Amino acid sequence: MNTIKQQANDILFKSVIAAGEFQQFDQEATDKIVKNVFRAGFGSRIKLAKMAKQETGIGVWQHKVLKNVLATQLVYENIKNQKTVGVIKNDEMSGIVEIAQPLGPIFAIIPVTNPTSTTLYKILISLKTRNPIIISPPRRAVNCCTEAVNVCYEAALAAGAPEDCIQIIHEGSRELTHAIMSHQSLALTLARWQHWFGLCLCLFLSGCTSTQQIRQGSCYLGKVSHKPAIIACEAKKCPNISNILWCGPVLDLFCLPRVCFDAVT
Repeated sequence: MNTIKQQANDILFKSVIAAGEFQQFDQEATDKIVKNVFRAGFGSRIKLAKMAKQETGIGVWQHKVLKNVLATQLVYENIKNQKTVGVIKNDEMSGIVEIAQPLGPIFAIIPVTNPTSTTLYKILISLKTRNPIIISPPRRAVNCCTEAVNVCYEAALAAGAPEDCIQIIHEGSRELTHAIMSHQSLALTLARWQHWFGLCLCLFLSGCTSTQQIRQGSCYLGKVSHKPAIIACEAKKCPNISNILWCGPVLDLFCLPRVCFDAVT
């Protein structure tokens, strides 16, 4: 147990150092890194797709090429002109000024179904916001995820990114995942909606505070929503709660610990 805790400490220590350096980057330096990573990831789209198919045995590699394109080119085209450093909005009417501030180390859970494409786009969006990222690959896709990380990391360093801005858990375990998720230095956990229940349960058992959030790539406590939802404790009494919550026949979301709802904001 001490070894696992030490591993988590070492990983987060490197990530915190990288976060401190990344915070000093301006928009031009940040965009240069993101552009270089995009080019590297896009250039490796076929190789990574074939590796993912061979390692996992899931899907068709040609389809995975398309997903890698979506995760690199389309994501990059969407975010490349977005301002993520300094003042991003100044509302003179209300007097409110919005200033972009990086969160810190991000922990990304990668699914076995789309390992390389998910790794690529989560790296891009994390670097765009000047946040270091830690990739947690599935056991059946460690090699292809590692290659995707290596491609992106080398490109990031070549563009001037801080060391350890991208890390990967090569030999992960539930215990190590638990230790990282519950670490006080972790700012955010990125996961798909399929992992939601297990991650919330993990957070509850770890005793972490509500400052550690869970973000889903395709669902925020709902079937089709792409927006965050804050669910109050009194929401169970609301007749319209079924419109925003998906409650399966077995799982009653209201029976989950309150920390789960605090964590998903």
